[in-house]
Amino acid sequence: CISSAASDVYKRQVYFCSLLASILLMPDVLFLIVPYLLCISCGLFTIYLNLFWFGRRNSLQKSFAIGDFSFQSIALDTPEFHRFCRFYAEQIYRPGENGNTKTIAQITDSVRCVERGMGENAKMYIATHNGQVVGCIRCVIDTKDRPFPLERDLQLSLDPLRKIGKVMYVGRLAVDHAYRERPDVLNGLFKCFVDLALSKDIAFVVAEGFS
Repeated sequence: CISSAASDVYKRQVYFCSLLASILLMPDVLFLIVPYLLCISCGLFTIYLNLFWFGRRNSLQKSFAIGDFSFQSIALDTPEFHRFCRFYAEQIYRPGENGNTKTIAQITDSVRCVERGMGENAKMYIATHNGQVVGCIRCVIDTKDRPFPLERDLQLSLDPLRKIGKVMYVGRLAVDHAYRERPDVLNGLFKCFVDLALSKDIAFVVAEGFS
């Protein structure tokens, strides 16, 4: 968003123009109307900039903390990446239930393979508490001529959205059952993808999830 210093300079310029217009237009009634319109326009324009033109000015945090929970961005081929894949596999899969025959290790390998296939466009985050992973999320930045897995799976196209603005795909959202009533966990994961969306000037977010 606009820095406070830049905003102050902008407002001082508008106030000066308003004063100048007021002096030059006297005694015509416009000496009241023009400064008023300038000030209103300044306020509306400042609101517009703060709401819609802040993407490139938003800085990403690789790690931060909320309450007792720590959040961090992770890279491929790191121990944290394996922890991310293992945690997600444990949250979505129960060996032996409903005839499931695969092991957690096999599901972890599948998740790892898919994420590596996403390449550098996939941004992964984990939430930890006392060193234990308790939540995760993954975001994929849109790439030209490379549809999201969601598009392939559902046989749909997000191209109409791409004509309007950039799109980001969010998935792999999971929170350990024991921490699902702790708002700091979801708030932190939400911050991870919102900060990324702002830094990339994302207009639309599409998501998938499991109960």
